[in-house]
Amino acid sequence: MTLSQAGTFTGPDGISEYVHFSDASSPYIANYESLNHTVALTGFTGTECIFSNFLTSYYELAEEHAGPGVSLTVSVMMKLHYNPTLHKVTQMIVYYDAPFLKYFFEKLDTPATAQLICETMKTNQCKAVWEENVVQSTGNADDWCISEMNSRPLTTSTADLHDYIDSDSKSCRMLHAVMARNNGAHCPHISFLPITDICQKSNGLLPEHSFSKSDFASFGTYKVQHNIHPVNGYIEGRSL
Repeated sequence: MTLSQAGTFTGPDGISEYVHFSDASSPYIANYESLNHTVALTGFTGTECIFSNFLTSYYELAEEHAGPGVSLTVSVMMKLHYNPTLHKVTQMIVYYDAPFLKYFFEKLDTPATAQLICETMKTNQCKAVWEENVVQSTGNADDWCISEMNSRPLTTSTADLHDYIDSDSKSCRMLHAVMARNNGAHCPHISFLPITDICQKSNGLLPEHSFSKSDFASFGTYKVQHNIHPVNGYIEGRSL
């Protein structure tokens, strides 16, 4: 599964970990409700069927991490490649509008979230990463960790990339800390010291490489039909 702004998640476990980041099992989500799911067959490669999916969901963010009363409705576009011979989805590509990603992670940018990331790094499965990092501290290791987290930008942007969450940022660590709680393979990704490229530099994946102008136009129409802001990709509160 590929989300341009966050990178590629490989295999059933990788996809499941991403899904759990954004459903009610996430520490950041208090309530999740699927409001609409529209699917259409939009292409055939000769071996694979291509399905376009538009989804709208309602979220209530956890008060501990976002403050009281934060809720929103968001739309997402997905493209699925399905091989009928293998009975297998071979590729899933996901697109969220950049303003939504910025809003979502801004709401989660709280002391409690920074604490969650540091506490995750201290857990047994991440202990080696924690010890490698805290040798850099000259005082209290916990305070050093929070300071390092707060020194990062929330997201990263360039002339071509807007509010990406796959480089040396708070948002990348917010994402991978949830995954690291159950899978130690993600522990290096929340490190402040460069252990892997993940959460250190962006892959620079552009949505335009995976979605056509027609895809974006159809998604825009869908958002308007479901009372979602056509540019921002979300509204505060509940829609539909």
